[in-house]
Amino acid sequence: MLSALNLPVAIALLASCSTMHLPDNTNEHADNYKCMVENVWHEARGEGMRGMHAVALVTMNRVKQRNKTVCEVVYESRQFSWTNDVTGNLQDNIANVRRAVANVMTNSIIDFTKGATHYHANYVKPYWAEDMQRTVVVGKHIFYRKQ
Repeated sequence: MLSALNLPVAIALLASCSTMHLPDNTNEHADNYKCMVENVWHEARGEGMRGMHAVALVTMNRVKQRNKTVCEVVYESRQFSWTNDVTGNLQDNIANVRRAVANVMTNSIIDFTKGATHYHANYVKPYWAEDMQRTVVVGKHIFYRKQ
């Protein structure tokens, strides 16, 4: 959980993002910001800014594709492995994670993942990768979209 969530900043970031499918509810905006920060921290905190952007972009591409909220996408069954075993101290590298999330959620960067909706670490071979189009490799992650 984020103990140091800056609610006004979170609300401002999400309010400026026109692609989000969120109700006009301050708590919902804050929850979705928190879910995105947690997801990026767990999935890509050691991958540098580009890697964190890529994970956030995949999450947002799924939000758009599935017409769901960030939290619904992050906690959807079997989507992000960290949601099955939450460990770690969210304070490590949190400033960079928040910056990456803000960049993506405010549409401040171009989607260099080319619409990727899936990714995996380079040391695993998921069954679904064969049926997807590889779009980019960032750090230790390989990104894909449907063909």
